[in-house]
Amino acid sequence: MLWFDSFIHSGVLKDAQEAEVVYSKATAVSIPFAAATIMITGGYTADNIPPKYTIPIGYIGRAFCLWMLSNAENPQSLKTYLIITGFICFSGV
Repeated sequence: MLWFDSFIHSGVLKDAQEAEVVYSKATAVSIPFAAATIMITGGYTADNIPPKYTIPIGYIGRAFCLWMLSNAENPQSLKTYLIITGFICFSGV
């Protein structure tokens, strides 16, 4: 939410209420896709790939998503929604 609030000062978003709306849209878009991805791949990953591989992949993936998010210029773009979804998916690895 703080990341969305930073766009108020730059003039991309009007106020805190608009930032909350954008945040709720991002959450509404990312949670179902992330849940489906984790349910589909989570069991296979947990059964067949050792944690010594999945844990670093998860950290690297989240770090990459955070780096991409720090470079995002429009909080309402599809790119931003995909980055947030990727972050949540890598949290389930």
